[in-house]
Amino acid sequence: MRALIGSYSVPSPWAGAPGAHGDGIVGVDTGAGAASAESASLGPAPTPALDAAAAGGWRAAERNPSVLALAADGAVWAVTEPERGGEVLRYAAGHGGWPAQAPPARVATGSDAPCHLALAPGLALVSHYYGGAVAAIACDAAGVPVRLAATITLPERGAGWDRSRRRSRPHAVLVLPDGAHFLVADCGRDLLALFRWDRELAAAELRAALPLAPGTGPRHLARHPASGAVLVSNQGSGGVTVVEVSPGPGGAPAGLRVRQTVAGAGLGRERPVPSEIAVHPGGAAAVLANRSDNSLTVYAVSASGELTERATVDSRGENPRHFAFSPDGTALWVAHQDSDEVTAFGWVGGLPVDPIRIPVATPTAVLFVA
Repeated sequence: MRALIGSYSVPSPWAGAPGAHGDGIVGVDTGAGAASAESASLGPAPTPALDAAAAGGWRAAERNPSVLALAADGAVWAVTEPERGGEVLRYAAGHGGWPAQAPPARVATGSDAPCHLALAPGLALVSHYYGGAVAAIACDAAGVPVRLAATITLPERGAGWDRSRRRSRPHAVLVLPDGAHFLVADCGRDLLALFRWDRELAAAELRAALPLAPGTGPRHLARHPASGAVLVSNQGSGGVTVVEVSPGPGGAPAGLRVRQTVAGAGLGRERPVPSEIAVHPGGAAAVLANRSDNSLTVYAVSASGELTERATVDSRGENPRHFAFSPDGTALWVAHQDSDEVTAFGWVGGLPVDPIRIPVATPTAVLFVA
């Protein structure tokens, strides 16, 4: 397995990382290192360790890279999350899966503390939890970011609801398959918003808004490919909200409705505070990471997108902020920000198994590149 790990490098209370001391972006190649029996006990059994310094082959000393994304052309994207300002970065594709060593293209996002990045054709969409907006960064014909095209704000009120007294805190964007429509999770206003990007006007058109129960705190989004259902991690209330995106005339996405709300009690050690959610590449399972409780909840996913909790397991670290499945679905790597490690699980029988500990300082994001 070969992956890039984003790690916070500068202390940031805003980002929930007051003790950050990482190296920026670190490459890890498990084929270049050997498992060791020396390890701290993480949970009920010792976990073998892999020396990330020996196994890695690529580094970039960026300031607080909070999320990483892989473009279709092999370029690696990131956002930096200082408390004031921030940039979107694009590293051109290199050789052997690693990005090129040349300096990345950089564009200021125009707001404070960017925390999430999603890619659309000709566009990068950057969420700002503290800045309260989503930045639309335009790309040139080669896919290189060139300018801030628009700053997108979330609605305050709609038919039968009013969240104008709540501060908008967008935390993630999900681009839908047509590449023109996207969903925004507003953690502050307990709201999901559906937008369409108008390329001619370089502007986002609000198509629908779905207020969730106060205190839900929608954080991250994942789409089930077979059903089109959108899974929402509920940072405030715990568990998952399953949302249906309904078509309008001509079949374009036009509406949102809640299909299901599923609890996620964790292991009962602490109140679970969900972070990342993702669907397994095979489509039959989804995983929710629970911070504080330090656990992973595995759900079975039906063909229609409905969830059934299958198991909750120890994440084998502290503060599972992010995780990613390998492209072939055989591995699940979990970034534990507060215990300075990535826990690399195998995936067998629909569950995470046989964890390996990869030491990485304050890891915040995992991106498989090969």
